Amino acid sequence: MDIKTAFTYMFKDKSFLPKYLTGVLLLIPLSVSNIFSVNNPYLTTIPFIKDLPAESLQIIFLVLSALGLLFSLFVCGYNLVNLNARIYKKDALLPEWKEFKTIVLTSLKVLAAYALLVAALSAIMTILAIVIIIILSLFFKSDINALAISATSISVVIAVVAMVLTIPAQVIAFAVDLKIKSFFNFKRIFNFVKENKLKYFICLISSVVILTINSLVCSISITKFYVLAVLTPVITYYLALVLAEIFASVPRPDMPQIADEQTAEQ
Repeated sequence: MDIKTAFTYMFKDKSFLPKYLTGVLLLIPLSVSNIFSVNNPYLTTIPFIKDLPAESLQIIFLVLSALGLLFSLFVCGYNLVNLNARIYKKDALLPEWKEFKTIVLTSLKVLAAYALLVAALSAIMTILAIVIIIILSLFFKSDINALAISATSISVVIAVVAMVLTIPAQVIAFAVDLKIKSFFNFKRIFNFVKENKLKYFICLISSVVILTINSLVCSISITKFYVLAVLTPVITYYLALVLAEIFASVPRPDMPQIADEQTAEQ
């Protein structure tokens, strides 16, 4: 794994700037949406916005949020197409945004995969919470509400830890062929993690660090430096490109479980 490459590979693409700026522009609506939230503690200090009625602010917030989520999903699809290409070719150029069909299909596939994951996790957490309630009731004589709160908290913590540990691997497995079923191909996931323990550990740490940085940067929209919210995608999108190479390096080079795979059909 070459960490330096993760931070520099995108600059080797002669068309990097327009491709990069396209991603940045698509992320701006979601980045600035919180500025218009009625819950923004600095709302009363923002010129031209502070005097708008709450109803107008709510409409603007909802429109920007909806557009932002839609555009972010499209950017996510683009990043996964990029990840797919880089798994098989380390010197691959950034995808063209005009590959609209491939990007949209990939976006919809990953959305479906996450929806299935949420549904499965919800069912597992419910069952786990019930089991924990039964176990706790054997040792503590608290009322059912207190036991339910404790059990729910424990199951949520377990679910979050499990997601942090496994979702990067699931994303990589999905990126191998961009098929929904690969997101849940736990045999493949287990194999490439087992054969690349150190690289996957670096991948996990990088994911947590970059997501933490992104969260801190995005929080600028609800501070007195709200103007900088327009610029936060410059950082967050660059870090997303960095993370794509780190993810791609886990199953690279040709590993047995993907040796016969082909890159997704364009």
